[in-house]
Amino acid sequence: MRELYAYWNAPRTAAVQDELSAAMAELTQRHAGLHARLLRRADDGGGESVTWMEIYTAPGGIGAALQAEIDLALAPQLTRLGAGPRHAEVFEPTR
Repeated sequence: MRELYAYWNAPRTAAVQDELSAAMAELTQRHAGLHARLLRRADDGGGESVTWMEIYTAPGGIGAALQAEIDLALAPQLTRLGAGPRHAEVFEPTR
């Protein structure tokens, strides 16, 4: 059951949260059981830029095809919002 974690820096604006949340909601509607969360770094120092994190889980795990679809679905919003490079990592349970 692979889980996907992706993080990136972007301006601290409501547009980032609104647009990414909408794109993630669309993905969860297309894929039964996909759960997506958007978080913002708590100890960001209050600057203009903040670290954002996406977390994706699914009952069967996040396979390569679904990860590629997620990456492709969010790329236009991240580019338009001025996000820095997106770093994606995949983790799996130890038991």
